[in-house]
Amino acid sequence: MANQPRLLAIGIATRQRREMVSHLLSALLKLERPSHIQLRFILVENEAELHLTDSVSDFQKQLRENDKVIHALESRMGIPFARNRILKLAHEHECELLAFLDDDVIPKTNWLMEMVNELQHQQLDLVGGPVHLAPLNIKETNWENRLVWRGLNYRFRRIEFVAKLYHQKGKADQVTVITSSWLAGLRFLKEHNLQFDESMGLSGGTDSRFYRELKAAGGKTGWAPGAIVSETWPLSRLTLAYQYSRGRDQAIAHFYNIYPRIQLLTLLSSLAFIVSKLMTALLLIPIGCFGIGSAATGAMRSLGMGVGRFRALAGHKSSHYQTVSPKQP
Repeated sequence: MANQPRLLAIGIATRQRREMVSHLLSALLKLERPSHIQLRFILVENEAELHLTDSVSDFQKQLRENDKVIHALESRMGIPFARNRILKLAHEHECELLAFLDDDVIPKTNWLMEMVNELQHQQLDLVGGPVHLAPLNIKETNWENRLVWRGLNYRFRRIEFVAKLYHQKGKADQVTVITSSWLAGLRFLKEHNLQFDESMGLSGGTDSRFYRELKAAGGKTGWAPGAIVSETWPLSRLTLAYQYSRGRDQAIAHFYNIYPRIQLLTLLSSLAFIVSKLMTALLLIPIGCFGIGSAATGAMRSLGMGVGRFRALAGHKSSHYQTVSPKQP
């Protein structure tokens, strides 16, 4: 079929996560793909210098004849800078589709097939897929790690359940698409000059802003229920303290995404938001004391989100991704 895309790029932005990237590259070798598609793997290191040259060289040797790796450095610190470098390289190499994967995920072997099929059959400009939580190694964990993991697993499954319902009802365009599992048509992105917002630096939330800007430009979005990736959470993040800080920083980033300037209505809605989140936390904390992971994790995230909205109103910005976890030098 002459009109089918032939060049598809898979972009990965990474920083100080050598071991995780190594596992991801191994998984990419096993991906199924439509027979007419050639792949370009774009790996951008958000570092002061390149560290993965040997791993990339080994990876290139195992690829199919017409597949290639593009390995580049982006020294400006921040996820949007690295993602935009990937986007620029995909345009320069005349790719027609661009997929994103986070460096801490592992895609199922059918992930790419499911993404491409959904994008083409539904004539979409952007499509996403479910993110599962990778299993724990019980021997390496403590009670808090296991408690938080259960809470996160419940949250991930609930998000997937809601997304599936939207998909079944023909409302998949209401599911927010993030770069953990992401595929877009580059023609639409180029025509509308869509990029990740570099003003957000280390705050996070640039992928959800990109999604909203694509929608505002008339882009058609969707969801591929079978395009599953598994995300690994390091033990340092499987703590109640981290869930609080993540909820806080996500609330700050979300506030600046939604409200470019503060008005009276913004203050009133924010007050209601803060009160509701604090009340939710107060209700869930006693339940979480009985070892129910979803309640304990939800309580800390709600508390963090309430505090985050308050801090955003006071002019604070998030720098959640200033610290890499886990570092793998």
